[in-house]
Amino acid sequence: MLFRTFGLSFQLRVLLLAIAGVILVDLGWWGAGQLFLQPAERPLGEVLHSPVMAQRVMEQAAEGKLGSVLMILDPIQEVWVHATRPYRLFFSVDNSIRSMAYRALCALWATAVWSIFGGAIARITALSLTREERCGLKSALLFSLSRFLSFFTAPLFPMLGVLAFAIPAMLLGLIAYFGDVGLLIAGVLYFIAAIFGVMTAALLIPLLFGWPLMWGAIATEASDAFDALSRSYAYVTQRPLHFAFYGAVSLAVGSLGLFVASLIVVVSLGMTDWAFAIGAGGERLGDLQIAAADAPIRAFRQIAPGVGVPVEMAEPAQGAQIIHFWRGLIARILDGYVYGFFFIAATAIYLLLRYDVDQAELDEVTLEGEVRFPPPAFAADAANGTDEPGNIETTPPPEA
Repeated sequence: MLFRTFGLSFQLRVLLLAIAGVILVDLGWWGAGQLFLQPAERPLGEVLHSPVMAQRVMEQAAEGKLGSVLMILDPIQEVWVHATRPYRLFFSVDNSIRSMAYRALCALWATAVWSIFGGAIARITALSLTREERCGLKSALLFSLSRFLSFFTAPLFPMLGVLAFAIPAMLLGLIAYFGDVGLLIAGVLYFIAAIFGVMTAALLIPLLFGWPLMWGAIATEASDAFDALSRSYAYVTQRPLHFAFYGAVSLAVGSLGLFVASLIVVVSLGMTDWAFAIGAGGERLGDLQIAAADAPIRAFRQIAPGVGVPVEMAEPAQGAQIIHFWRGLIARILDGYVYGFFFIAATAIYLLLRYDVDQAELDEVTLEGEVRFPPPAFAADAANGTDEPGNIETTPPPEA
């Protein structure tokens, strides 16, 4: 099942969903920076940064280093670090009110975007791996939109518990604010905050590793946020070695796929540069690439107080920015691959852990309109001997 994720990750609809999600996340984070960060902080925002894989591959394509693509071998960790970064930075001790609001908005926006596009990818994966059925792009999006609240709230419910457990430490910090006497009282009662800190760790660690399984649970079971939350916590804590083993196998499969995708992108950009250089000349192509690479520095100088940009530097950068945009759009295929494979692998690992823990068959998946358990009214009718079918799907008896 894990090896089958290799082919799934290269399907066009998966790549389109993942690329759309990556672009929307970046746009939302850019908007959050415009809203909460000072002008001089926006180009150096701690959350918003260049695409996960695209920048490195564009540099390698410009230098013609096909062999160095082998250095990019960790798609799962890259996505995990990038997706959880605003949440992890939210709990930094150096936060200001402005930075906390910025990181909170980035975290909520990313969760909302991947609730739609990641949920659609997980649904495509669930139907393909269990029943070998093809789920179209429209059907997958309709599924994720109809269960948006489940996808969105599943990883956020534990955060409410984290905030509740943080209240004792907040109160002790407030007491310690009032001089040495307050600090002495806080020191005597600090063990209470330490106890709640241990409880917070017990709540956060399974969430930190198991949150991708929530997408697989909702996409497979068509369940709600509480069911996805309980399943992810149970599977991670009851089968940690299985979870680690499946993750290692998925990493090997994803690394091979990432090498193939990187090779395609590098060769595509390299051949485009070769053909462009025939008409423009290698020297002109090098000037454009240098101008595109210096574009972030130039933009920072334009908004930084007291720093000017010579007029002769601004003119070639306009065309270089356009070229840089199209090259970056091609390189975004890699970001689409790594994010698409991440949700595909998470769904496959969920199915395997469900088999290990609950002994559920690997081909079990809830279809649209299917009711797993009879509603109370139908159960009462069945007990009274009525033959009303209600709204539950039943399996006909096998032929004699």
